[in-house]
Amino acid sequence: KNEKIKNIAYKNKVNYLNFFELACNIKEKKCNYLDSSMNKIHKTVAGHFTKEGLNYFSKLVGDRIIF
Repeated sequence: KNEKIKNIAYKNKVNYLNFFELACNIKEKKCNYLDSSMNKIHKTVAGHFTKEGLNYFSKLVGDRIIF
């Protein structure tokens, strides 16, 4: 599913950000669950974020946005 979206974005010259790749180290098969201050990022196993998690990911996304 993500590959299909990625291909559509590429064809339409739209930047694509794979959130899974942002949140996880795919090579090590590990995902972040604490920020640098040891605050929980996720509230549930479904991936709902804590307030600290929202701040953590907004910073990561902001660092990767290219205008």
